[in-house]
This record gives sequence, C-alpha cells and structure tokens, in this order.
Amino acid sequence: MIGFSEILVIIVVTLIFINPSKLAKIAFCIGKVLRIFNENKDDIVKELNAVASSVSEVTAPIKESMQPIMQAKEDIVGPIRDSIHPIIQAKNDIIHPMADIMQHNNKQ
Repeated sequence: MIGFSEILVIIVVTLIFINPSKLAKIAFCIGKVLRIFNENKDDIVKELNAVASSVSEVTAPIKESMQPIMQAKEDIVGPIRDSIHPIIQAKNDIIHPMADIMQHNNKQ
C-alpha cells in the first residue's frame, strides 16, 4: 500500500520533471483514460468470461479423451514406482548413516 509520504514524493518529483502547465493536461488525459476503461470494464469482463467459457468447452472433450491414457499410464507407472520404493529406501538407509559419519569426521 502506498502511504502519504510516497504520494508526496511522487508529486514533488512529477512537479520537478513536468511543467506544471502540462501537468493539468496530463492529469486530464489520465482521467479520461480511466473513465473510458471504467465505462468499458463490464464489457471487457463479459468478453473474457465468454472466451474462458469457449476454452472450457473446447478442452472438456480433450480432458475426457485423456482419461484412458492417464489411467493406462498409472497402470504402467504405479507398479514400477511401487517396486522402486524399497530400493530407494534401502539406498537412503545406507547413504544417510554414511553422510552422518562424514559430517562428524569433518567437524573433528
């Protein structure tokens, strides 16, 4: 959140670099842009929602068709993962004590 002191610094710097007579014109243009944006904000949101809905309609059949593929992948990978888990556990059971010994030796 911008505090009062930050706003004051921004105003002072702006007055230093921008001629005060041009500052009113710049502020007017910024206000005009913000007004136009706020007037069209609802239309922009509606358009973005329509695009998101279209994307959902297109991707839903793709996601549905991917289900058998994802299930087949899990059917293949699941048993492999289950068979590797004990090997990984055994590796950790060997490496962790060795790391502790090495760390203890480095401290001495």
